[in-house]
Amino acid sequence: MKQKIERNTKTALVGLLIAFILILSYGIFFLISYPGTKEEKVFLYRYTHQANATYNVGLKPNTLYESPVLNEGQVYLAPLVDKINASFNYQFKGERTADLKGDYEIIGIVEGYQGEKDTYKTLWTKRYVLQANTPFTAKNNVFTISNQIPVDFNSYRTFTDNLAKDLNVSFNSKLTVMMNVHIQATMDKGPLEETLSPGLVIPLNSQFVEITKIQTGDKPGAIQRTDKTKAPVNKPLVLGCCIVLAITVVSLIYLVFFISGTASKNSAEKKKLSEIFKKHGSRMVAMTAGAPEVVGSKYQINTMDDLVKLSDETGRPIMYEYQMDVKNITQFYIMDQNVFYYWNTEADATYSNIDRSVIGGASHGQSES
Repeated sequence: MKQKIERNTKTALVGLLIAFILILSYGIFFLISYPGTKEEKVFLYRYTHQANATYNVGLKPNTLYESPVLNEGQVYLAPLVDKINASFNYQFKGERTADLKGDYEIIGIVEGYQGEKDTYKTLWTKRYVLQANTPFTAKNNVFTISNQIPVDFNSYRTFTDNLAKDLNVSFNSKLTVMMNVHIQATMDKGPLEETLSPGLVIPLNSQFVEITKIQTGDKPGAIQRTDKTKAPVNKPLVLGCCIVLAITVVSLIYLVFFISGTASKNSAEKKKLSEIFKKHGSRMVAMTAGAPEVVGSKYQINTMDDLVKLSDETGRPIMYEYQMDVKNITQFYIMDQNVFYYWNTEADATYSNIDRSVIGGASHGQSES
């Protein structure tokens, strides 16, 4: 036995399922035909920079250490430090030969500052050239620079101490010694330009000297381009859409062939009431006021057909109160002298929710006072 739903509901569901099937079909076609593009990086030339700054600390004659030189990575007593022997090494290594050119210099920057981290503020700086700018050229895939610079620790320390006395201010100070390397390479795959600055940071106004390194280690790089290629079809998404499409098609077939549509309740009421007015409309009168107060007897009639029979027997019209919204018409009645016969639409669900258009042919009259 077929399941039943309201005909209008079935029609709406069929329309929605068809629209959904069309949208899914187009979506699957679009996913397969136009999967989009993806960006892919193509490396044309790979290279690596390697920059290192190393040092050892030369000591003044003292009774504490037997060796006149201490290796890096220690904390040094400032009064014992004579000079700091800084060594800088830079290496460029490419995967193929290239025309290399560039320059490098070694500088020292003395800086006065206050605060630490978030509160750090530079008060002044003074720049020293320890090795003037030196150009270089090479045609190779490997290029190396090595240089050693003695740093006169005490002369920089004396400079900052005297400056603080002359200005009558206090500040922290440090010396940064660095090698600035600027390199360019020309090749068929495009230009290359890089800068590295390995260095050492040396505190000047502390009794204990702890040296830190900056910009040391390996730094890989590459000349590359970005190619756009057609992306692969998103198979999981297409499969998911196909499954949903299949379920939707099955649902549509089941709805069309295994579920019957029935007329709506309102349609059935409209049809039944239309038949009543078509058949008995000549007996009916629409009143502008409700039923009058009953002085005599009052009888409720079981069906509309019984009320029609009474109308025929008594020769009295069937009356009802006219309403703009006809669903509010709830009673039909006959007045026969002091006897009031009535039938309420609520007594039979068939006549509820009346559509005004079906009773348009009924005649209208004025109630008697």
